[in-house]
Amino acid sequence: FCGHEVVGIVMSSKSAKFHPGDAVMALPSSYFKAHAGSKQEWFREEVHGVLLQDFPVRGGFCQVYTSHELYAYKIKECVPKVLAAQGLGTVLRMARKLGSVLGKTVVVVGLGQNGLIATRLMSQLCARSVIAVEPIEYRRNLALKFGANCAHHPNEALAVIQSMTEGRGADVVLEMVGHNQLTINDALDYVAC
Repeated sequence: FCGHEVVGIVMSSKSAKFHPGDAVMALPSSYFKAHAGSKQEWFREEVHGVLLQDFPVRGGFCQVYTSHELYAYKIKECVPKVLAAQGLGTVLRMARKLGSVLGKTVVVVGLGQNGLIATRLMSQLCARSVIAVEPIEYRRNLALKFGANCAHHPNEALAVIQSMTEGRGADVVLEMVGHNQLTINDALDYVAC
C-alpha cells in the first residue's frame, strides 16, 4: 500500500506555499494519483487535472516522497511524537467540511486518537465550549489537557450538556467512536434539534 497523510519535512518545492525546511502533512503522489486517476464525483479537471501530469510518483513509506500543494498542509513542527498523521488528516478534512465553530458548543464523543485531535482542534478554532464524553477516566483527563472545557462519563453527559446549553443541546456533536450504534444514538440525543 502507498501510505497516506504522511508527516515530513519539505526538501525541495516548486510551490510558493512551501519552502525547504517546512514541516508538512501531505498525501504522497502515489495516493492522490490513484484517486485523481479514477476521476470520482469530486474530480474537477481545472483543479485536479494537474495531478495527472507526469512527475515522479513515490509512496508515503519511502524515505523521500513527492506530493502536490493541493494535498499538503503546513504543520507547526515535525517531531517524532507525531505518529497520528492519518487521524490528523481525517480530522482536518472533517473540520474543513464542518465550517466555523466560533462561539458554538461542541461535544466530542469518544476520546481515542481522533477524538483527542478533534478536541484540540475545536478548542483552537474558538468553540465557545468543548465538552468531551468518554467512559475511560484517563482519556477524559487527557481531553482537559487538549483543551476541553469539561470531560464527562457518558452516564452523566446528557444532563451536563443540557445544563450548559440551557436545555437547547449542543450546536455540533462529533461522534469519534465510529463503530458503536449506541454512541451514534447518544450523539443524536446531545445535539440541538
